[in-house]
Amino acid sequence: MSTYTQHAKGKAFVNMHQGPSLLLLPNAWDIGSALMLQQAGFPAIATTSAGIAYALGFPDNERMSRSQMLEAVENIATRVVVPVTADLEAEYGRTPNAVAETFRQAILAGVVGGNIEDGDPHMAGMLLDIDEACERIRAARDAADASGIPFVLNARTDPFLRHPQLPRNAKLAEAIRRGNAYREAGADCIFVPSVADAETIKHLTAEIDAPVNVLGAYSGTVGLPVHELLDLGVRRVTLGGSLALASLALIRRVAQEIQNNGTFSYAEQALSNREMNELFATV
Repeated sequence: MSTYTQHAKGKAFVNMHQGPSLLLLPNAWDIGSALMLQQAGFPAIATTSAGIAYALGFPDNERMSRSQMLEAVENIATRVVVPVTADLEAEYGRTPNAVAETFRQAILAGVVGGNIEDGDPHMAGMLLDIDEACERIRAARDAADASGIPFVLNARTDPFLRHPQLPRNAKLAEAIRRGNAYREAGADCIFVPSVADAETIKHLTAEIDAPVNVLGAYSGTVGLPVHELLDLGVRRVTLGGSLALASLALIRRVAQEIQNNGTFSYAEQALSNREMNELFATV
């Protein structure tokens, strides 16, 4: 990908986060899913670390290497014409230097946005100290700025995901505190997963001084419709690994039908070879 093309994509992606509209950003896990999402008309695409890991035979949470993840991300980013932002998990290293290197390599892979997490992937339930999390965000911001590519840094904060036992108000206050600190450290957007109720979302968007990203669906939970999220002040909606997991659930249902019933009803809704050949023929 030429620097000019990536620069143009980056500028377009930055603009998608400005103004009153909501950016609906589905998550792909391979070239096929990315091309289908692009064909559906989405103006940009995110990747899902969980979906990529499962497609390559790994558990989620940094069980695959940085190079393996970035290879999969590059395959997607260089095949579609829309901007791509990457789920970079916990950046494959705890130090600011490791974070900066992950973002440098991700930008070289062709992305114009990326997530940075504040949870420790190797210690369930643990959030990084807020000062350490901010140092990591500053390192990512500096690496992105040094590249010259317009880049959207999406800082994820996980009180709701990693501290489910805490009272709602405590999780909400911590998410707001961290969200504003991460904005000050250089994040463009704040991602708060595992929230689905209108009251909580309204507090987040009102009290975090940055565009807020929530999940449209997760872990069997169907979130609020896009028009309601827009009314609540949400600026960006992603799907995480839920689309990849729904696809895998379909395969399991089909396998059970064949094994248990000896029937093949799934084929009535299957895509044709012609459709897929035409899709993959696009460059």
